Amino acid sequence: MASTLDLYIDTSSGQLVDGGSVVGGSLPTLTRNDAYTLRLRLLEKKSNGSLDDIDYTGSSLKVGIGSIEENPSAGSFKLAINGVTSSAIPYNATAISVYNAISNNVSTVALYGTDSYGSYLLTATQPNTAMSFSPDAFTLFPTSSVLINTRRNPAASVEAQQVVKLVRNPIVYADTFTATPTASEIALTKIQDGSSTQNETYELSVGPLARGGSFALVFGPNATTAIPLFQSAVSVQASISAGINTITSNISVQENGKSGYIISFSGRLGLTNVATALTLDASGVQFIPLRQTTLTINTAEVEDAFADSGQSTISPTIEIELTQGGTPKTVYQGNVSIRKDLITAGSTVPGARDSYY
Repeated sequence: MASTLDLYIDTSSGQLVDGGSVVGGSLPTLTRNDAYTLRLRLLEKKSNGSLDDIDYTGSSLKVGIGSIEENPSAGSFKLAINGVTSSAIPYNATAISVYNAISNNVSTVALYGTDSYGSYLLTATQPNTAMSFSPDAFTLFPTSSVLINTRRNPAASVEAQQVVKLVRNPIVYADTFTATPTASEIALTKIQDGSSTQNETYELSVGPLARGGSFALVFGPNATTAIPLFQSAVSVQASISAGINTITSNISVQENGKSGYIISFSGRLGLTNVATALTLDASGVQFIPLRQTTLTINTAEVEDAFADSGQSTISPTIEIELTQGGTPKTVYQGNVSIRKDLITAGSTVPGARDSYY
């Protein structure tokens, strides 16, 4: 079973909120080859300064772990245009090396930005002529992508320009999020059958995702009115006695220390097996709206990152992106530590030490 990683994020500030798996603003350390159920609670600041859950309607989420715009450290790539693919271009090629590989289709190649390699500005051979290169990451290491963007469209007296940039891929990535199930968050369970020596007893358990609303208890044809969640045991007992006349004054309710209750039949219903079951109506309970996905820390890119670093622990960036109404927004970006593991699929029990006499 995967470990659970709960992150509460203030989307207004892009900061982690203490709660879930976060303590003092710090993420826990992850371990290579482990799987995690990442659960996100995204909050936004209201006009009164309080935080409330966002509306997920029509939204989507992505999460990635990796190095931001870090160049590959080995291998080569190719560029293709008009059905012709270039020869392999080294990952750290100079501008002139890139030009030599594609000179039939460009007038100039220059380094782009402040990078000494891995980012290139291509200019078309003549004005008013479209230029559209396509990428091939070929043997780049660690696993990387070749990003190509149009910097300038062609026009009269204007040559088209494209920017080619080499970037490492995320070592972990997920973009399929679903609503976290809440079916088992509040449940009524019989923990003791009634008999001549003991009272019939139920436990109403309330999980951490329940945040408010109300529930009702049903006994045969009768039911309580809505009982607000997190009421005292005295209030719950009073609601049962008032709402179910066949139980009145024959019930005992105690808090179970975990936001729930221990409910026992007593009086004329005590010390007997009660034929009618006590049941729960939880349709009025409100839950924290978490969205979850699975992060598996055993990708080839994770191995590449460790191989490239030469360290037993790496500290890549984790980024979470929310898209609403077609507009993407990075709601969190920070560092997370990933450590190497010891136990692998091929681990075996060591042999006994030889004894010599």
